[in-house]
Amino acid sequence: MKILISIIFISISLSLFSQKSYWTGASSYIFSASNASYSDPNNSGQRIDISGPIRFTLWLNTNMFYNYDFNTKVGIQTGFGVNNIGFITNEKSSVTIVTDPDYNVNIKWKRRAYSLSVPLGLKIGDLDGFHIFIGGQYDWLFHYKEKEFLSTGKRKFTEWMSKRVTNFLPSAVIGIAFKKGFQLRFNYYLDDFMNKDFSYLNTANQTIKPYQDMDSRIMTLSIITGNIFRDYANTETKTIKIAVL
Repeated sequence: MKILISIIFISISLSLFSQKSYWTGASSYIFSASNASYSDPNNSGQRIDISGPIRFTLWLNTNMFYNYDFNTKVGIQTGFGVNNIGFITNEKSSVTIVTDPDYNVNIKWKRRAYSLSVPLGLKIGDLDGFHIFIGGQYDWLFHYKEKEFLSTGKRKFTEWMSKRVTNFLPSAVIGIAFKKGFQLRFNYYLDDFMNKDFSYLNTANQTIKPYQDMDSRIMTLSIITGNIFRDYANTETKTIKIAVL
């Protein structure tokens, strides 16, 4: 009889926790903005606002997230992605010819970089439904592009591994997730997008630091859609049970 009772209780067990590791894939729609400004050379300590409208990017933003769930309520997430981040400003043109119609005129600039992004953070809540994400992210800016909207047309400049930008850019991240992989994530970048130490020699052989007095921290809001691998790409599932005795 004791053996039978023991078998019954052993068969009725409680799952203490179920650890799961899996990959999820997603694409993003990124809204970015900056409180960009320059130091006023004529009024020490004052700032000249050059921030422009919100920048929206659809291409190319794609991510693969690696998830490790300790249970149904707590997990961690890392991974990698390729994202398109940047900002828009209204500032003086780069034209140096006095007779040019764009000389000393405020115009629109767009600056962006493709980045390899690596997030790391904690997930808390219903991991199959509504939960929050808190953590950080590092972006390696590997391809820079700028557009200057002159009255005569666009001036474009692109560069791989550009020294014009801060190559490794950290950010703080907070986000919320819903069912079926829909997420909202806010990134606040902790360093300037443009490299304050970047310099070049002009035609008069003078050293120019174009971003020395420029503040260019950016903020992004990402709308993340998709969760296309979760249903069938569990790489490890481990369940530990204990008998009720």
